[in-house]
Amino acid sequence: MVKNKPVFSRIKRQYKLVIVLLILSISASTVASLYVLYQQTKFASYINLAGRQRMLSQKINLQAYQILDLRQRNLDTVNVPDIKNTLAEFNLGYLKLTQASALTILSDENQLKVNQFQTPSVRSIQSFVEQLSADVQLFLNQGSSEQRDYQILFNSNKLEQLLIALEQVVTVYQQQAENMQFVLKVTLLAIWLITLILIVLIVVYIVKPTQAQIVRLFKRQERSANQLIIAKEQAEHANSVKSQLLTNISHEVRTPLNGVLGMLNIMKNQRHFDALHVQKAEQSALDLMAILDFILEFADLEQDKVVIYHKSFSFTQLLSDKLELWRAQANAKGLELEMNIAANVPCRFESDVKALDSILSNLCSNALKFTEIGHVIIDIQLLNTPTEQSTDGVLILKITDTGVGMPNDMVNGAFDAFNQQSKGLARNYAGCGIGLSIVKKLVQLLSGEIAIESQLGKGTCVVVSIPIGLAANNSVTINKDLLEQHKPIQLISNNQVLQHHYSCLAQQLGVSLSIIENYAEIESALSKNFQAYVLFDLALLKMNPQLNPPSSWALLNTHKHQSNGLFNSVPAFLSAQQLAAYLLGKKQQPNTAHWPGKRILVVEDNEINQEVIQNLLEVVELEVDIAADGYQAIEKVQQHHYSLILMDLQMPKLDGLSATKQIRELTLSHQPPIVALTAHALRADEQACYDVGMDSFLTKPINADNLYNVLRRFLTV
Repeated sequence: MVKNKPVFSRIKRQYKLVIVLLILSISASTVASLYVLYQQTKFASYINLAGRQRMLSQKINLQAYQILDLRQRNLDTVNVPDIKNTLAEFNLGYLKLTQASALTILSDENQLKVNQFQTPSVRSIQSFVEQLSADVQLFLNQGSSEQRDYQILFNSNKLEQLLIALEQVVTVYQQQAENMQFVLKVTLLAIWLITLILIVLIVVYIVKPTQAQIVRLFKRQERSANQLIIAKEQAEHANSVKSQLLTNISHEVRTPLNGVLGMLNIMKNQRHFDALHVQKAEQSALDLMAILDFILEFADLEQDKVVIYHKSFSFTQLLSDKLELWRAQANAKGLELEMNIAANVPCRFESDVKALDSILSNLCSNALKFTEIGHVIIDIQLLNTPTEQSTDGVLILKITDTGVGMPNDMVNGAFDAFNQQSKGLARNYAGCGIGLSIVKKLVQLLSGEIAIESQLGKGTCVVVSIPIGLAANNSVTINKDLLEQHKPIQLISNNQVLQHHYSCLAQQLGVSLSIIENYAEIESALSKNFQAYVLFDLALLKMNPQLNPPSSWALLNTHKHQSNGLFNSVPAFLSAQQLAAYLLGKKQQPNTAHWPGKRILVVEDNEINQEVIQNLLEVVELEVDIAADGYQAIEKVQQHHYSLILMDLQMPKLDGLSATKQIRELTLSHQPPIVALTAHALRADEQACYDVGMDSFLTKPINADNLYNVLRRFLTV
């Protein structure tokens, strides 16, 4: 409504202008009409006066005859007509006709005519009037009855001349009146014509545009009202959907939370410690954290706060971590899970690992969730065709399932938030209904594309294409001639990701690789004396505990968060440089980390968190100091030398960001690395930490693996 105020003001001004113009036009017409009437009245009075003069001149003559007749018959003259009054009236009328006020209404030409009529001469009107007055005076004084004694009185010829002269005056005034009447009529007609034209112009250029403007305004108001109604309906629907979402979130959160509390309660009441209960409680807690991260990511995307960071990472490591989880879900439902990785897909490349992780997790979790019978197939390919976004290629992710599928009307809105609730699927399947919405937004941020095909009851196929950059550190700085002389690599694993990873490394290093993946070949391989460097997947022991790999084999530990206690265990996804070092017989660094004598400052205000972090650090023989707020941290940094600072963000008195800024401004002999350790898990929070000078970022709940990796990065010399 605020925007419409100038429009209404403009319309108001336009109508005021119309009213003013109409008033001026009508006023001008009225004034002209009144002026015409005034002139007509004035001319009529002078014309009547001139005509009356003719009548008075005749009356004077008749009265003289009447008086003369009375005298001749010696009758009583009491009732003799008052010829003097008639003569005085005649003279007064003549004076009015010839005075300046009367002449001014005449044109110059007509004034000249009237002046000529009254110029003293034998036949002028003035001479006639003067002579008639003299005749009457003579007649009254002497009473002579001889007609020869009078010039005009009793002289029909002279009287006729007087009448003609007066008639000429009347004619002059009549002509002037007719001329003036014509001019006034033309003027009045012009005024009315101008008024009509003005009205037409007002209608065409003011009234109609203003009317059209008003119509547009009311149509816009009507559209706005309709939009408000639609928006209200959408808001009500969204509130209903979000209420259902909150219900689902409550269910999703309470389920793992119940697992955590339930396992803790069992451990509290049991007499003997059972590590399985701890493992279940830990898994429930991890599930709970995943749900919270999922909701936070959606909120971040909805507010357009997500910033994409491209950096090099191990794609095969990411796939392996996810494949372990997906295979467990598939086995629980009796589904076949298949992953196909094209040979040209690199082990490492540059992209946003968090975004790619979220895309894969959501798509594959959805496929497994909505599939009850059949299979889920994950195809990963690389198109080497350069694009505007990348000169290296495009990663293609294709996830196909034989699940419930979607009707055609649902496919178009599959990427809308809360779409699962709006279609009623939430009643049959767990989840929040925002997974595909997150995927769509992340794919767009990565300059990629996503397409979905589905048929109800026949499954769904989702294809994602994302431009990527190949990692710049793929080159291996070793002597390849030595590698060519070395024995080949033998990989024993049925993990497709591991097979692809070491196929890529073997090709990169220029060494041969053979793979044993079926169970019969694996049992046979245990009794063979291989002339090769053997890599054995420790995950095989989980399903086949009777297997006993020789101590000379390198055991690939895919469960990086679990310690297996085997001295020949190595991380599953070695880099090309690390594998080359193993092949050349170089000593491997211990898999466990210990830093005796190193001192770390933990800045944390929560006592339970202090105890948890301190315990994790003391396990690796670190000395730990505790600061409860930012001011204490600044004071301790100036008093002691620390190898690393773990900094919480939200604390009383002085928060972690402000404390970091002040520490970076201190003049110290050694500026320690500062790592954020916080419950603020959004990308914007991470960037804020880097902006104030922090060196890394960890989130709560604390993941021991991630913590130790950070320690290795900053404490290992």
